[in-house]
Amino acid sequence: MGYYWKRPSQKFCCSTPPHPTPPHLYLREVRDSQSKARGISYEKKNNYRCAQSLQQFYTGGPYAVSSDGSFLVCACDDTIKIVDSANASIKSTIDGDSEPVTSLSLSQDNKFLFSASHSRQIRIWDVSSLKCLRSWKGHEGPVMGMSCHASGGLLATAGADRKVLVWCGVGWGGVEHLYK
Repeated sequence: MGYYWKRPSQKFCCSTPPHPTPPHLYLREVRDSQSKARGISYEKKNNYRCAQSLQQFYTGGPYAVSSDGSFLVCACDDTIKIVDSANASIKSTIDGDSEPVTSLSLSQDNKFLFSASHSRQIRIWDVSSLKCLRSWKGHEGPVMGMSCHASGGLLATAGADRKVLVWCGVGWGGVEHLYK
């Protein structure tokens, strides 16, 4: 059984697996003057259409999706990328410290981004200006997970030090609760 390609109202047969035709080549049926098929030849495609493509930038790791789904944030080593969900384009990049980002969370109103890295640094970013509003350390090891309460007033962080800390939004630096 061969591969078949349809090109302007004609059907062509190509070689059998595992030798598929390269995607940039058309198959063209060759006929002699008496309209008898003599074989199949290849013709290079010259009319490429422009199409949207996704830039590969994310290879796994922490990410967070906005509450309305309009954008997402993802960690790419020691940077944070803000990606438009509509067209998968990178809207902004936030440079962190030189350590890989380990956790991300967005506030319910999508105004604030919380991040943490292997340096144990917890940061609050203003999403509109991309400025770091506050930064502090609280764990004895890397922060491995975090979540912002829907009210926006509490942030829970879980560290490799086997502690869960709940931070109060007033001043962002004082531990409200410690769980071991």
